[in-house]
Amino acid sequence: MKKEIIKAKVVIIEKGKVLLLKRIDREKRLSFAGGIVKSNESHKEGLIREIKEELGVKVSKQDLEYIFSFKKKKAKVKITTRYYRLKTTNKKFKINEPNKFNLLKWFNIKYAISNVTKKQGFILKQQLNLHKNAS
Repeated sequence: MKKEIIKAKVVIIEKGKVLLLKRIDREKRLSFAGGIVKSNESHKEGLIREIKEELGVKVSKQDLEYIFSFKKKKAKVKITTRYYRLKTTNKKFKINEPNKFNLLKWFNIKYAISNVTKKQGFILKQQLNLHKNAS
């Protein structure tokens, strides 16, 4: 039986910009906040914990809106990553784990698309199109 890993990531967009982190151990890539969901947590509970750990803010389940999931299978592992949008952005975000991250910054979405993973770029393109259609 394959081991299953569940990850949850948060997309935070405000005024045409997206909030991204840069990990110390990854030179070029930017990323959404989030991480691995523990076995005793729901997806949202794990993401709420990760947001608090990484960005130093409290959010509720109601603040998170499901966007999309990706599934990836490796030899002995099945990885599912669920993406959520943070509906309220009136928070004071900060790097809460300076041993893991060295940058937290608002980026233009079009710039960010080419500086995140392909899957995260897909999510950003989707969000950009939704924003355009809503205008």
